[in-house]
Amino acid sequence: SLGGGDGEFSSPNSVATDAAGDVYVADIANHRIQKFSGTGSYITQWGTSGSGNGEFNFPHGVATDAAGDVYVADLDNNRIQKFTGTGTYLCQRGSFGTGYGQFKAPIAIATNSAGEVYVLEYTNDRIQKFAIKSTTGIVNRLPDVNTLRVSPNPSIRPTIAFTLASTAAVTLAVYDVRGRVIRNLRKAAFQPGSYTVQWNGRDNNGDSVSPGIYFARLRVDGRLQTATMAIIK
Repeated sequence: SLGGGDGEFSSPNSVATDAAGDVYVADIANHRIQKFSGTGSYITQWGTSGSGNGEFNFPHGVATDAAGDVYVADLDNNRIQKFTGTGTYLCQRGSFGTGYGQFKAPIAIATNSAGEVYVLEYTNDRIQKFAIKSTTGIVNRLPDVNTLRVSPNPSIRPTIAFTLASTAAVTLAVYDVRGRVIRNLRKAAFQPGSYTVQWNGRDNNGDSVSPGIYFARLRVDGRLQTATMAIIK
């Protein structure tokens, strides 16, 4: 029912369960997480309005991992907080911004069996992916979205930009619309950081390609990302 007491809610938005069958509810307007048994019996709660550790400013999403820890998308604090299943604060990640590891209105969160966290951002229109490192933190891993850029686009000689969150084996190549490799640009191990590679509009034989649509394909440790390029003359 509506209220601020144990087992009451004000704009509940997200629900998660753990391996034991317990249920966690993001109680947005009460700025807290409530925990219940699988049969609905109230167990505990944590959080209050604020920006300190363990405090929330509209907790909008909640998720659990295989260890039973709890992750909260703290919407207006632009961060993710991590807790034990009983509400003890462990760590956090994030600040306001558009860079990797920064957030603008994180509204949903999920985990997978590989120990990774996915965060959906409303204002940045993207999903970020992170690795879970026990209680030491939520650390960057190569995000699945928005790491590969081409500019200017259309262009005669486009510049391909990408960012790596960790050391990785990288392959970068240009493909045509029929899926054929037109130009191999990079194949090497790269350190974490931001990189740019200019394609001069020529194929592996040194010949100029015809105007049209091409694809920059970035493979990082087996993960593939693609960006569309328009070549003009």
